[in-house]
Amino acid sequence: MKHYTISLWLALSALVLSSCASLSPPPLDKNNMVPRGGEIACKATGKSLALGEFTGQRAKNGAFYLITVNDLKPVVSDGLRNSGMFTAVDLEAEKNTNYKLNAKILGQPMEGIASITCALIVDYEITRVGGGEVVYSKRITGKHTATAGQAFQGINRIRMAVEGAARDNVKQLLEDLANRHL
Repeated sequence: MKHYTISLWLALSALVLSSCASLSPPPLDKNNMVPRGGEIACKATGKSLALGEFTGQRAKNGAFYLITVNDLKPVVSDGLRNSGMFTAVDLEAEKNTNYKLNAKILGQPMEGIASITCALIVDYEITRVGGGEVVYSKRITGKHTATAGQAFQGINRIRMAVEGAARDNVKQLLEDLANRHL
């Protein structure tokens, strides 16, 4: 009986530990980071926007997920395009646009075990092209919590929390811009 109890304890421990770690975590899914169409009511501005410099986190940190500038820029671009707020959203060129959006990733705190909460803190700034006047500047913190009920494996909870934090961050940006007159 004692041998059976130890074996059962070891098997359960291995199951729990294997659910928390993975040698090759699945990649972040951009589709899970872009706010869904129709989530935000935006009025068309009749203006165009270029995505300028995105700075901050550039490389992944070991086995943990982090949003990099290479992850965030297309997510912001798709969110802005889906909103219909601007006539065009250009990833690079600013020659023929009215505004330029710059972003800086400031941090991505994460906490929890059974429920994992991730935040994505980004400073956004929109300037008028041709004059450099800042027409919008705001620090936005997006947060999302993923629970063990949503994903048993810890690495999947982390991925879901990170993707959700990015989606919430961009959603807040779009909601805030929708309430401004650019």
